Amino acid sequence: MFARQTEPSVDPSGDVARIDYYFSPMSGDAYLGHATLMALAQERAMPVRFLPVDETRLDLLPEHQRPDRIAEQARRARRAGLRMAAEPLNWPTDPRLACRAILAAGLLGLDQAAASLACLRGVWAEQRNIADPGDLAEAFDAAGLPGCRLIAAAGSEDLRDAAQAVIGSAQAAGIPLLPCCAVAGRLVPGLDGLDRLRQHQHQPSHAA
Repeated sequence: MFARQTEPSVDPSGDVARIDYYFSPMSGDAYLGHATLMALAQERAMPVRFLPVDETRLDLLPEHQRPDRIAEQARRARRAGLRMAAEPLNWPTDPRLACRAILAAGLLGLDQAAASLACLRGVWAEQRNIADPGDLAEAFDAAGLPGCRLIAAAGSEDLRDAAQAVIGSAQAAGIPLLPCCAVAGRLVPGLDGLDRLRQHQHQPSHAA
């Protein structure tokens, strides 16, 4: 799953820690932060539980209404060397199909990280409409995933229930901003929070 470059992180209960990652599959911030998330997970040998959510169901400021969005995302994209449109052709869009397809990837034992990035890159770099089943299937196919199989699975009642459960979990957790990591009961919201979380992991620990 991930290369183990360190010993697995362990929470106080003795269990291996994981990252619960709440994000919208059409989010520019999630696209920009994907590499940081995956690097953090690999460096700390922490599994990621991908929790895609329809951001319109949460009490958040929509990304497209942030006055500083275009300038800030452009700056980050240049720094990361990512191709990123300022105003994608199909954004904002309905993220529900993509949410269910990413969850389906997990249930089918497929790579959820690749499925998530396929959606994000599709919106921001490839001008795809991830609300369209054909377009989304092509995005998955291009990422080496079985697009038609994921779209078919995403239409099931079980996946609709799973997507609703993620929304309920995000609401219960009080997610203040997307993307948002939950690690050992602590919420780390936003791109800046993801950066700080990784920087914190790089700091040397001091034994008592």
